[in-house]
Amino acid sequence: MGVRARSREQEHAALAGLPHETVCYEDDLDDPVSQQATLDRLAAVLGVESAAAAPTLRPANPGRLADTVANYAEVRRALEGGSWERYLDPG
Repeated sequence: MGVRARSREQEHAALAGLPHETVCYEDDLDDPVSQQATLDRLAAVLGVESAAAAPTLRPANPGRLADTVANYAEVRRALEGGSWERYLDPG
């Protein structure tokens, strides 16, 4: 997670001052409504007509993390209250 955070900082620095659009799976592609909204937004930025989204993306792990990660309670405690908390299972 630390490596990803450093990579994100490098990405932001590399794009500083350049026109760009950010696309984040969790924010922009997680569900069909978000996918269509993201396609519409990007089409508008590019000045082209939008179309119906026909995504082929599928979650790599559609289940709950708590069912996959053996020490999920420990991971939850470590991430609660921090910037990575949003990736935890709800509740």
